[in-house]
Amino acid sequence: MALEVQIIDSTGTGKGLKINSENEIPVVVHTHPPLDEEQETYPFRQFMKTSAGSSDMIVDGSSTAVDFMIDAVGDRDIFIKTVSFRIGDANCTLDKFGALTALTTGCAMYYQNDALGAITIADSLKTNLDLIRLGVSTQGIGTGSSAYILDVAGGNTEDTYLPVINFTEVFGLPWGLRLKKGSRDKLYFRVNDALAGLVTFNAIAYGVQI
Repeated sequence: MALEVQIIDSTGTGKGLKINSENEIPVVVHTHPPLDEEQETYPFRQFMKTSAGSSDMIVDGSSTAVDFMIDAVGDRDIFIKTVSFRIGDANCTLDKFGALTALTTGCAMYYQNDALGAITIADSLKTNLDLIRLGVSTQGIGTGSSAYILDVAGGNTEDTYLPVINFTEVFGLPWGLRLKKGSRDKLYFRVNDALAGLVTFNAIAYGVQI
């Protein structure tokens, strides 16, 4: 014998859930976002920085690697959806790093999690092309030797690449990469070479904090 079940509103209105003629549950899409959410979501934007607070990635990491990080915090979860790099120099081409000769060791990007330890997202990033290949969301502009280049200052004095890594597109993480509150989770970019001579090199992470 079938057991009849009613789903009733728990707030005391007495309203029940309706089942339509094809046994489906109707869903109403409101013209406004939810107004009674218990968990509020706020924008997150932050430069990747060293432990000393510098966001300038033009450093010498040839003898001692230099890390630029986004760290977890104590009071909120952070979900990093995208990371936007800016690397600028005079007369850049894809086979160089900025306009420097392709790096010897190359940069790397890691995610550290308390449970799993360090996870390599990418290593041996030695050229502009390597950064763009990691950043599959990078906007394709220009052609030939000017492909992907933004001529910021004119006259090729600061050719700039803007690789964009989208963690949803690359790794299928719908909300992005989580940095759990109260943990030692972090996303970090490691420079293993001497980058003196570049005009600009930095990275900004975007996402939400809850």
